[in-house]
Amino acid sequence: MSKPCRKCGGTDRNNGGACRPCAKEYRRKYYRENKEKLLAQNREWVKANPEKSKAYYRAYRERNLDKRNADSRKWNQDNLDRRKENGRKHYQKNKDRISETHRKHHQNNKEAATARGLKRKARMNGNGGKLSASDIKALYAAYPKCLACGATENLSLDHVVPIARGGLNSIENIQVLCRSCNSSKRTKTTDFRPFILRPDYKQIEIW
Repeated sequence: MSKPCRKCGGTDRNNGGACRPCAKEYRRKYYRENKEKLLAQNREWVKANPEKSKAYYRAYRERNLDKRNADSRKWNQDNLDRRKENGRKHYQKNKDRISETHRKHHQNNKEAATARGLKRKARMNGNGGKLSASDIKALYAAYPKCLACGATENLSLDHVVPIARGGLNSIENIQVLCRSCNSSKRTKTTDFRPFILRPDYKQIEIW
């Protein structure tokens, strides 16, 4: 029978004379008290052993891929509202610079932008559906704010089922989102609408 832990008397011993919980707590305390020193040592080791460091972190990522992905998804979901608000503040603060950057990028990549526009137009025509100016006006009247976050500025029209996934370019497949939510939705088919607006502008409740 193993000797009890020299600190708490527990029997879950390791080779150092302390039980596993006590040893773990000791390591945590030592790290807190010597954090800067340990981080500096780690940076020096990484700098002196780049190949070993890459191999170690690559193996760690592979062993913990599912956990890292789950943690990332949880963090993104828990901080979604904060990220959107930060994104809006950043845009408002740097609106002129961002607009100028987009303008320059468009000017330097006119052929690519034209090709994307023609490709999207072809998909719209192939998928079917037609959206008129009256339809757009009715959509903004029915959905006066972003259906995802409630913002009332920088609103845009979003295809619930994206054009790239076969969605129709029709009023029944459109919802109103702010540009930030529209961008983060990407090609997902998330439907935030409490009701569908029909071609005759009547509402069909879906919640």
